Parts: sequence; C-alpha cells; structure tokens
Amino acid sequence: MNDPTTDPSLTSWVEVMPGSDFPIQNLPYGVFRPGAGAGPRIGVAIGDRVLDLAALHEAGLFSATAIGDVNLFAREVLNEFMARGGEAWGEARRRISELLQADN
Repeated sequence: MNDPTTDPSLTSWVEVMPGSDFPIQNLPYGVFRPGAGAGPRIGVAIGDRVLDLAALHEAGLFSATAIGDVNLFAREVLNEFMARGGEAWGEARRRISELLQADN
C-alpha cells in the first residue's frame, strides 16, 4: 500500500530549503522545549523548524484521530504515544501531513 505522506509531489506551506533532511515527506518526532522555562513537549521537524504537536492537539486538530482522547504530545517522552501502536501512529502522521500541505 502506498503511503500518501511520502508522496514525492507533496509540498508544504512551511518553507523548506532544497536538500533539507526534513521535508514534508520526512517528519521525525522529537522532544523539545518551546521556550525558556517551558516544559518539554513533542513535535516534528519540518525544514529548520519544529511543529508543536501538543499545541495542535490542544487546538482540537487531532480530535478525529485515534489519539484525540488524550494529549500524548504534552509529554517529556514519546513512550505513551508509541504504546498506542501502528494505527495511532499512521493516523497521526496522516493528520500532520495534511495540516502541513501547501493547499491547506
């Protein structure tokens, strides 16, 4: 089955420099701090930026997914999100990709 999130024709509204390791087709998860004194949370890299997934969840943008019930991104580690398994990972990845696509 083809994964629509890795389609080479996808573009993002986020400016990503050519040759970047983190185009819309490669959105690695990681833990970051959004500012001085702020607690760690989970995001994805896109270009040279980080998309705050906890903030997207707080805004209700994951409500129609398998992780809509609890904000697993407002955490210091990825463990709880990873424990949800492949279905949740896939839904989250598709939703993140959709939100970042140039036509959204």
